[in-house]
Amino acid sequence: MYKKNLSVVCSVTKRSVQYLDLLSKNKFKLYSVILYKNKKFKNPVLFRKILLLLKKYSHKFIIVQNTNINNKKFFKTIIKNSKRNILLSLYPGEVVKNLQLMKKRHCFHNHTGRLPDYKGSTTIYYSILRERKIYCTTFRINREIDGGKIFYLNRYKLPKKRVNLDDYDNIIRAKNFVNFLKGKTWKNKTSLHSETYYTIHPILRNLAYKVTNGNLDIR
Repeated sequence: MYKKNLSVVCSVTKRSVQYLDLLSKNKFKLYSVILYKNKKFKNPVLFRKILLLLKKYSHKFIIVQNTNINNKKFFKTIIKNSKRNILLSLYPGEVVKNLQLMKKRHCFHNHTGRLPDYKGSTTIYYSILRERKIYCTTFRINREIDGGKIFYLNRYKLPKKRVNLDDYDNIIRAKNFVNFLKGKTWKNKTSLHSETYYTIHPILRNLAYKVTNGNLDIR
């Protein structure tokens, strides 16, 4: 159902690369890809990589210069070049505030935390420290931060080798969304707490790395 008429509104980020690559490898035909650039996040290397992906897989795409997700002109561009379902891959810190976009389109987001328990930023680190577990939730966004109807939730293993957890975060989001499109389901039976987290302190981030490498036992 949701894989039909699917568009991707994507930033020039590593996360967008993961999404586009995995969607194409799993042969999901996209209605369109709307790639938007932002002056604050210039990355010509990533931009070229995304362009190569789009040309390789022959997706219909357009490029919008120097804008953000809440720009009124950009909203019109999104509506004109999409249908019902949109996967959002935004820049760090961006939050959708345009209620019209949420009303006119099913806007999906993938959050590396078990909702509604772990809302906010860098929750992958907090869940590692608190539970030694990693989750990802696919949901349709609404006006609340990390609020909206949950469609798919899954738990993922801690990485076995020392990897960049931010990169692992991007990989999990892409996997979760593809699993959702394939019709997989997983029911969250319990809700331990509901808390909004903010950007994690570097010391706590380092502790989370140690937990994943087996150098620290927090149980």
